[in-house]
Amino acid sequence: MDIKGLDQISAQEKNDLKKRINNSIVRYRSRKKNQRKVIYYAAAVIGFMIIPSVILLIKHDMQQSAIEKYVSARKEKNIDNFQQDVQLRIGEENIIKLAARDTIVSYTQSASTNKIRVNNKVVYDTEHQTGPLNKAIYNSLEVPYGKHSFMTLSDGTKVWLNAGTVLTYPLRFSENKREVFLQGEAIFDVAHNKEKPFYVHTTNGKIRVLGTVFNVYSYPDESKTYTALLKGKVEAIYEKSTLLGTTITSELRPGMIASYDSEKKSVKVTHENVEPYMKWREGVLVFKNEKLESIINKIARYYNIKVKVNNQSSMFKTFSGSLDIKDSLHDIMLIIKETTAIDYTLGSDNTLLIN
Repeated sequence: MDIKGLDQISAQEKNDLKKRINNSIVRYRSRKKNQRKVIYYAAAVIGFMIIPSVILLIKHDMQQSAIEKYVSARKEKNIDNFQQDVQLRIGEENIIKLAARDTIVSYTQSASTNKIRVNNKVVYDTEHQTGPLNKAIYNSLEVPYGKHSFMTLSDGTKVWLNAGTVLTYPLRFSENKREVFLQGEAIFDVAHNKEKPFYVHTTNGKIRVLGTVFNVYSYPDESKTYTALLKGKVEAIYEKSTLLGTTITSELRPGMIASYDSEKKSVKVTHENVEPYMKWREGVLVFKNEKLESIINKIARYYNIKVKVNNQSSMFKTFSGSLDIKDSLHDIMLIIKETTAIDYTLGSDNTLLIN
């Protein structure tokens, strides 16, 4: 074959050669583009396969338990829902009002019956009830401001409920775990059962126990929550990220307190004498360098009063000591006045005015 040099190629031949070269470049680029599309499509398919898995994992971690869903649906954590008397709710329809300032509620169960006693009197009995006894029937004990209650759950766990507290729990616990939901403050003396762990759910987290004595403080209108452990061992599990559903877990042993700040999403664990945190069930409040604002909030719950503050700077003062809440409100405020040099007035409309 006769090969010509570039200087021997005619103008027409040069144009034909240029077209063939351009066509080759276009075909090459087209093949590369198609290859990239295949890679992108494959990556996209893999991505769509992975993303749902991540979402499912997050959703699984954020899934609410049955009792949390029940409480959310009933909106019982709205503190304005409290009535004048202690109320015992049994299921959706039965509401029993308990007029006494201090009430004792106890649950007993057998293979065929569930009984509820209030101050040693039977108020509910499933002996003649038809239908399965293991169906989840949620109860709640609602303790308004100015009152307290003590109860024994169906497993033998003892609970002391402070003023302004709601405890929600099943009539009969499930076979593999025991769960309650707390809004307010309570001391738990949990009956030991290593086969059925006990969970205390709160708005910001949960506490997992096997058998122990501890105090939980978790009022819906306050950003601070704490768990103080007297005996045994617990895990305090609090929310770290609402978006990702992640949590912070702190393992507590006797003499430890886990304090959670729902605004900062942070937990602080300290070692100290936790006995003072248990004293309120005996009618005594113990404070150590606590701000007056926090103290006044607790007093307002105990005495079921409204508070109006004219001098906000006085709320930053601190108080250390003990207050016997069996005394009158006037006696309590006199002690605080002598220690912190604040001025106050008790109005006729059950209002405490801080000047």
